[in-house]
Amino acid sequence: MTESQAFGHMSKGIWWVEDYFSGRGLVAYQIEKFLFDEQSDYQRVRIFDTKDYGRVFTLDDLMMTNELDEFAYHEMLVHIPLLAHPNPEKVLIIGGGDGGSLREATKHPSVKEARLCEIDGMVVEAAKQYLHYTNAGFNHPSSIVTIGDGIEFVRQHPNSYDVILIDSTDPVGPAEALFAEAFYNDVLTCLRPGGIVAQQTESPYFTPQSVKMIYSILHKVFPHVHTYMSMIPGYPSGAWSFSLVSKDVETPTQHFNSQRVKALGDLKYYVPEMQQSAFVLPAFVQKLVKGE
Repeated sequence: MTESQAFGHMSKGIWWVEDYFSGRGLVAYQIEKFLFDEQSDYQRVRIFDTKDYGRVFTLDDLMMTNELDEFAYHEMLVHIPLLAHPNPEKVLIIGGGDGGSLREATKHPSVKEARLCEIDGMVVEAAKQYLHYTNAGFNHPSSIVTIGDGIEFVRQHPNSYDVILIDSTDPVGPAEALFAEAFYNDVLTCLRPGGIVAQQTESPYFTPQSVKMIYSILHKVFPHVHTYMSMIPGYPSGAWSFSLVSKDVETPTQHFNSQRVKALGDLKYYVPEMQQSAFVLPAFVQKLVKGE
């Protein structure tokens, strides 16, 4: 999408519209103020304040997070897998330069190392300065930030992490390799025994072929593959899918202890019942992830 398509002057000021495939404008924000707008080596990074959604962060004019509903994404990407693991001490986040997943991972008392591996240093620096609603984890004692290629990082660190969170953009451009079989094989090697991986896996409504493709590859690499969903209004269709995969952990509730949720403090979206209920899928999504 070009800049002229993303931003338009309307009767009530300047609006940003996400044109998400097939010419459909799905989300629109009335802009109050631009805070950051730079081209990195990888993508266009923009942060701006809006009238109703609060502060918005976009990459190449696709919305990554907004202040109103980011918790519905980050809490579900992070807490489902960490609570499925009996004792997550080392967590690796691939991507996620806005800091939201890091913020949630550092809430777990068992986590001794929460490493963020983000390829675009500009995203991290912009988040530290402007994304007050996601950047708290950067200052946590267990946090480590590595600016570099996550694909190469997992390749060089076998048997190192209990939980790996792949907090990527859509499977196009720089993020395309994060949905490839070769990468998943390296991720499997990077896990410690009993390790778990979670990843966002797109919208089953608007990108069903991408969902089908991702799960066909996951099933080739991991013995246990589970799909769960969250409602995120700012994302296309509002219904978003995630994967929970492992070599050893057979179900999301195998090691779950609801008492551990209390230590996380006040959460906005996740509740203990979701450790099971989030995996109850509509019939058409069940068919998609099975490759039908």
